[in-house]
Amino acid sequence: MSATTVRKILIGPDAALWFTERNAAKIGRVTTDGAFTEYPLPTGASPQRIVAAADGALWFTELGTNKIGRITTEGTLTEYPMPPGAGPVGIAVEPSDKAVWVVEFNGNKIARVALDGTVTNEFEIPSANSTPLQITAGSGRTLWFSESSLSPTGNKLARLDPYARS
Repeated sequence: MSATTVRKILIGPDAALWFTERNAAKIGRVTTDGAFTEYPLPTGASPQRIVAAADGALWFTELGTNKIGRITTEGTLTEYPMPPGAGPVGIAVEPSDKAVWVVEFNGNKIARVALDGTVTNEFEIPSANSTPLQITAGSGRTLWFSESSLSPTGNKLARLDPYARS
């Protein structure tokens, strides 16, 4: 691995370690016995966060392309566009849902993305220009996300219950 910044690392469904190489525009994989593989992104994007999803693949966000990506444990890469101006950064899996959830840094929204890459729903964040960065699953099918300190209305944690009835 050349000089790069590893942004996120996790154990994949194949028991290997998977990680994003931010400055190298690659997804990396290393087995527990040390076999190392890199998968260059076709767009040259800067991968940010990565999660293992219910489809047995790994999903990641791409900085600078307004896309998210999916890579199988065999290394097949697919990229999916996000809504115009979204700026995807954080990504999470809500365990009872067969989807991934993505924070839209520029769009000020949380998006639900089906495992075919389709954005099926977007939730507005009430704080204007909150520049959300991170997201994770909470209890009771809720999602927690950070509103960035880069924003005058940010620097806080917030909760989304996408299944709540209004």
